[in-house]
Amino acid sequence: MAFNKRKLNSTELKLLYAVLPAEKPAYSKYRETIAGLTVIGYGRFGENNLILGNPEDEPDFTLPSSPVFSFGEMCYGDSCFEVTIHEEEEEKIEIEIRGAEAETLPESVIFDQINSIAFYSPRRVQPEYEPSRKIELIKGEFYLSFIISLRKIILTDLKTGYNALIPVSNFYNELMFVKNIRDPKTALNPRLLFEALGNYTDQDLADAFVYYNKLFRRATINPPQKKNSPPVKEGLLKKIFKGNQE
Repeated sequence: MAFNKRKLNSTELKLLYAVLPAEKPAYSKYRETIAGLTVIGYGRFGENNLILGNPEDEPDFTLPSSPVFSFGEMCYGDSCFEVTIHEEEEEKIEIEIRGAEAETLPESVIFDQINSIAFYSPRRVQPEYEPSRKIELIKGEFYLSFIISLRKIILTDLKTGYNALIPVSNFYNELMFVKNIRDPKTALNPRLLFEALGNYTDQDLADAFVYYNKLFRRATINPPQKKNSPPVKEGLLKKIFKGNQE
């Protein structure tokens, strides 16, 4: 049976917009992109998993799911929902909405609570993200935050307001490389990161991120300079903590 292509309804848009804060440029732009797309079919995980695209497009199941762009949970009364929005790929966006019946939401709904790292800001005091450790990678551009209570790493692009989750295991692998730690009890146990965070300097953590970023490209940051190598023009080590030295 052919899928009946359609626009997202107002309730679906409200749920998606709940994890796309309009005051942050990166998320505001994504709102506009989503609003202009059409629901072209279901994803791999049933009717709660939708694929957005141009009206003439069809879902492409040969491609794996793209990285998550934003996600979160929101509640209204006794009804709670979980929303996941993936990064755009080939002019298609995969979304997932799970929880109570969306039809129960009133037209003018104001959610009692929204939990999403999209609202995190390293420059504000937010008790739900404390304790934490914050490193300004490049003054006025990027922050790397270690949220100890949630055991999460967040990269914040200050210019766009976008918050990206950095996988702890992948980051920890690069930190072990930077520190030349080979003892399996430490090197193979990423859970130790938040317990032993005080053992690493800001520079250690910054360098580990740069090596991670070289593999997974979450931000435009140059790699650190290796010993006996030519100077890296405008590299990270030249910029890091620049503001703290001025």
